[in-house]
Amino acid sequence: MRFTRALFQTANRVLTPLERAKLVCWFEETNSLAMVARRYRAEFGMDPPNLSQIKKWHKNFMATGTIRSDDAISAAEMEAEEKPTLASLELEKVLPHFEQRV
Repeated sequence: MRFTRALFQTANRVLTPLERAKLVCWFEETNSLAMVARRYRAEFGMDPPNLSQIKKWHKNFMATGTIRSDDAISAAEMEAEEKPTLASLELEKVLPHFEQRV
């Protein structure tokens, strides 16, 4: 088990959204990368990501309000944001009938 954990620590892995969010939140609370690193090690039991990466995520969060990076948004998600939902289309059909009754 130690071998796997050591391998997992050194591998360049993708952090979960929860891990990223906690890192950003801790940095906002403490404004100390050393404290963030300590809390990450205590909570997740492995070394934190590069400290410059944490700063980058924090800066991105403060600018955009999201922990997701720009490249994480897929083309399908962008297209889904532009399309009206089925519920909104149905509402547009039904709403005039209710307005006529009132």
